[in-house]
Amino acid sequence: MLKLVVIILLFPLAFVSYAQELNVGLEFTGGPTPGDAYIVAMGPVIEFRPHHSFVSINSGLTFLVYKNESLFTIPLTLKAIIGKKFRFCPTLGGFIRANGNVGYSVGVHLDYQVKENLFIYLKGEYNRDYWKEEVPSHNWGTSEITRHGSSFWIGIGLRVNLF
Repeated sequence: MLKLVVIILLFPLAFVSYAQELNVGLEFTGGPTPGDAYIVAMGPVIEFRPHHSFVSINSGLTFLVYKNESLFTIPLTLKAIIGKKFRFCPTLGGFIRANGNVGYSVGVHLDYQVKENLFIYLKGEYNRDYWKEEVPSHNWGTSEITRHGSSFWIGIGLRVNLF
């Protein structure tokens, strides 16, 4: 698992010589889930945007606190970039959680360029989680079924352009 985290976080660095933008930062997110629970999350973010591209690749490592549980999530997202100083950015991606859950996310980021190399952004995302559960079977044993849940996240973040 640690190797996967390192590969995802360092993947954009392999292409730095061709990059128009390499942004790193920190974000804080949260949102309600079914069952009146509230998720709070924070973590570092990396955004890689190839030269003259309208799409960027985003990743990071998010630390979540949910009810009495805390875990890490590794997201990988494609972000379409519309605009220059103020950017409207639809997103589509997937994620892997440390507890074995996997899922996808769809959302929108609103980026604002405060200075030449500093961005602040707001985001809203819909996440859909999938996980396996064992349930009693008709044959005196158990069987595995796939469950799912969803959540809506609202967040704010800050990114610095390194290249």
